[in-house]
Amino acid sequence: FERSFSKLLSTGTELCQAVNDSIRAVCGSLSNPVPTDSAEQQPSAAAAFAVRQGDKLHILCLGDCVARIFRKNAPPEDVSAQDLSRLDNQVIQKMTENQKQTGQNMSDIVKLPSIQELLIANRRKMNQPNGYRVLAANMSPCRPEDLVTYDCTDVSHVLLFSDGFEQVKHLFSSPD
Repeated sequence: FERSFSKLLSTGTELCQAVNDSIRAVCGSLSNPVPTDSAEQQPSAAAAFAVRQGDKLHILCLGDCVARIFRKNAPPEDVSAQDLSRLDNQVIQKMTENQKQTGQNMSDIVKLPSIQELLIANRRKMNQPNGYRVLAANMSPCRPEDLVTYDCTDVSHVLLFSDGFEQVKHLFSSPD
């Protein structure tokens, strides 16, 4: 992915197109094709990108990654894809309701058929309308509307957090 992605960016390819073309290049180079008939069988990954093209800085977050943007004379700003958080919050809400009703611990609740069905239903929304965007085989995860663009002169620092690590972003409240 990285080689194809870097090469495309170096030729001026727009960020979303470079992500989508790189996914296709990786899938095309595999000796064993990735199954595409079932979303729950597909490998996938969250990813965060910060790419400077000319005087613009493009930010793209797929899955549950976060970019923390430090702008000059402004508080830090977080960029993330809200679509996966929305789906996750629905599952967490159902799990919490179940815990209150039954007193079971969360590690048992997540194994319940009703919760597993909800998780699988959400997984099927991968890179679908009203779903969430991630890097996944044979799918184009990036849409131009997913990009957040800044003027490079306004940005002093960018931190990218992979899934889960955004919980420590409060440690980075200033670029110092």
